[in-house]
Amino acid sequence: MPTAVFWSDSRTRSRSTTAGGPAVAGFSVVDVARTLRILRAAEASRLAALESATDITAFEKSRVISESHALLGEIDAALGRLDDGSYGVCHGCGRMIAVARLEAVPYTRHCELCS
Repeated sequence: MPTAVFWSDSRTRSRSTTAGGPAVAGFSVVDVARTLRILRAAEASRLAALESATDITAFEKSRVISESHALLGEIDAALGRLDDGSYGVCHGCGRMIAVARLEAVPYTRHCELCS
């Protein structure tokens, strides 16, 4: 599961807002969106390779493809949260998710306490 983050410039890791949404301290929403799109493209490529793989069992192939689809769904949901301004808010407790956690897993829905 890819979790690398590609923030382009430390100067853009400032307080940012999305249209009508809360500010997320510590990074640029533009950079997060870019990172999520990079992760999505990488996972979509991995999924395409998995779907044509012949060197694993059908059961294993089905399991890994299912995981890949789930990850793509999580990434798409994170992009949606960026659009609606709720990115960085924990779905469990409603508090802001720590920047370090968002850097490690930019598509996370939960803070460390709620995960």
